[in-house]
Amino acid sequence: MEYGCKHKVVLITGGTSGIGLTAARTFWQDGANVFLVGRDRTRGMQALAEIIGCKDPESLVFPGRPEAMHTFSAADGMKKEGCAAWKSTVPGTAKDLARLRYICADVTKPADCRIPAAIAGYYGSDRIDILVNSAGIYQEKRIEQVTVAEYNRIMDVNVKGTLFMIQACRPYMLSRGETETGASQKAGNGSAADATDSSTHATDSTHTTDSTTQATGSTTQKLTAPDTANERNSRS
Repeated sequence: MEYGCKHKVVLITGGTSGIGLTAARTFWQDGANVFLVGRDRTRGMQALAEIIGCKDPESLVFPGRPEAMHTFSAADGMKKEGCAAWKSTVPGTAKDLARLRYICADVTKPADCRIPAAIAGYYGSDRIDILVNSAGIYQEKRIEQVTVAEYNRIMDVNVKGTLFMIQACRPYMLSRGETETGASQKAGNGSAADATDSSTHATDSTHTTDSTTQATGSTTQKLTAPDTANERNSRS
């Protein structure tokens, strides 16, 4: 199935696992230029191998020292001779592999967020079409057991990280020629295609709220306010 994402520039936080990894694979297979953002370079290499369908990730040989590199593509891992995956298991051409890139960054730090935005913007000719904020912490714990440090960490990643990444990517998303006002008007007019392709859709506050609520799990659920209308009806 095609989703119309060919040549789109897609930046995905939390792209080395879970929903982010699945989204990255889907976008890449649809022809998009995909940039995964994560803190762990080893997991980044493993994610690239998994997305391209390499059955033996250990056969990927990245040049230099990936642990000291801010970014590398799937094609970088296939340059050295003797890579068993090159001819037998990896689909696509070197050009296809170059469309998939990992960027090391910590979304809780505003300065770090500017790095993937700049790299994606560079490879995307100064534009980013889609931002997927998938980085998040999910913690199942009784509310009375949550520590201040744990709460702060959840807020740093799930809330602040989302905000910081939106701020960093915003100039590259607006550079496509779409104004914020114009994008909002398109979404308001009910055009699904236009709303999906607008920069404001990537920063939709409803989706951000839903992500935060889901990420905080049972802790958030225990803080849900009662339905005051139902309470009044039951008392009358």
